[in-house]
Amino acid sequence: MNTATKSYLLIISTLFIGFAAGYLTNGYVLRQKVDRARHLVQGGDEIVERLITDLELDQPTADQVRPILTAHFSEVKSLQQGFRQEMRAHMGELMESLAPILTEDQLKQFRRHLRPIRGRQPGPGRHRGPPPPHPSDAP
Repeated sequence: MNTATKSYLLIISTLFIGFAAGYLTNGYVLRQKVDRARHLVQGGDEIVERLITDLELDQPTADQVRPILTAHFSEVKSLQQGFRQEMRAHMGELMESLAPILTEDQLKQFRRHLRPIRGRQPGPGRHRGPPPPHPSDAP
C-alpha cells in the first residue's frame, strides 16, 4: 500500500471511531438524563435528601424543610398521575368521535401522528431552551 492509501484509511478509521464513541456517549448521557427525570417523579424522598445535602442545611432547618418538600413532591406526583388519566380519557373520546368519520387507513395515520405527541418528554433536541430567569435575578 502506498502512503496516500494508508493516510485515507487512517482518516476514515479515526472518523469511524469518533462517530462510534459519540454515539455510545450520547446513549449513555441520554439514559442518565431519563433516569434522573424518573427519579424526580418517582423518588421524592431521594430528591428531598439530595436537596437538603446540596443546600447544606443544618439539622434544625432540614427538619423543618423535609416535611414541606415531601408533601410538595407527593402532590406533584398525584397531579401528574391525574393529568395522565385525564389525557388518556380525552384521547379516547377523540378517537371515538373520529372513528365513524375517518377510514381505517386515516385512523392509523392519525394515530401515527399522535405518537410523537404522546411520547413528548424533555430530551436532546426537544427542549424549549433555558427557563426564564427568576424575578429576583432580573436587572
